[in-house]
Amino acid sequence: MKLIPFSADHLRQDATLPFGVRESSGRLLLAAGAQISGPEQLAHLRSQALFADEDESLEWRRKLGA
Repeated sequence: MKLIPFSADHLRQDATLPFGVRESSGRLLLAAGAQISGPEQLAHLRSQALFADEDESLEWRRKLGA
């Protein structure tokens, strides 16, 4: 698995992502399809460097760039 940086600016409390969000070591912080449970979890996620699997997030990144 190759991790790429993921901007916390894309996280929303009421939205889901089609891929997991990870920390730099690859540990899963937010599973694909999961919603952020509240402002505390959102603040915690935004307080650290976030990453996504390059292959898992490819389609989402393509749509974002379009």
